Amino acid sequence: MQDQAISILPEHIGLGSFAFRYAIGFKAFKSPRPMDAFSFMEKAHQMGYRRIQLCENLNYVMYSKNDLQRLRAMSKDLGMTVEVGLRKLDEENLSRHIEIALQVGAVFIRAVLHDHDNLSRQEQENVVTAAIKLLKQWAPRLADYGFTLGLENHFDVTTRDLVRIAAELASSSVGLVFDTTNSLGFLETPECTLKNMVDFVSSVHLKDYKIQKGETGYEIIGTALGEGALDIPAVFSLLGDKASRISIILESAARRNFQDTPEHVLEWEEDIIRKNTRKIEIIDKETRL
Repeated sequence: MQDQAISILPEHIGLGSFAFRYAIGFKAFKSPRPMDAFSFMEKAHQMGYRRIQLCENLNYVMYSKNDLQRLRAMSKDLGMTVEVGLRKLDEENLSRHIEIALQVGAVFIRAVLHDHDNLSRQEQENVVTAAIKLLKQWAPRLADYGFTLGLENHFDVTTRDLVRIAAELASSSVGLVFDTTNSLGFLETPECTLKNMVDFVSSVHLKDYKIQKGETGYEIIGTALGEGALDIPAVFSLLGDKASRISIILESAARRNFQDTPEHVLEWEEDIIRKNTRKIEIIDKETRL
């Protein structure tokens, strides 16, 4: 049943599966109730979302054809728009995710270029060269299928490299995904990253962060939207009219209290997501996203 305390959000504002990092679980945290793509879709719907992004943390790439068909049927029943995400852009992975996108009725494919971070400059150059070659072959087919593929700024290649790829392809079917915190891995402010890539941005991953003094040096950790250092008005000002024409996907990088029980962590995480949802509702009303 729809949560009456939550408004129905505009269709282009969605929830990404990386909002539920702990509920889904990962190597360092075993969820007591692992969330799958079906329960994620249902929870997003209950929170007022009409768009979701399924990413690699759900491991839906291993779902059977029947499971993927069930996801498509469920999304239709709930009135949900689906995006899918992949990590490591190569021929096999892209082909598989296009197949999945067709089966679940997805409209957008988000891609992280590599599955490792902190690449050397030569490794970055190799990744960029390979991506350009691959996407020149695939861009016409993406257009034929009606897909847009967005390359996300991550911890693998620089903003300059991503812009170089998009500019060289000059294809309406290939754009960039601006993540508001990933640029920090290259010591770039989110605003600087967005200024450089805004002409090619086809989607945004929205999450907030704070910088705090550690025992030595500084730590960058996630926090609830509007409670951190992210200049949200600046982000939407830079996006301009584009903000209402591209998908805005809410994620979270908030870090658990390691002393909490797993059950408490899941409760805390859902509370963060609800705070983020209320914040995006306010932003929507103020800026008419």
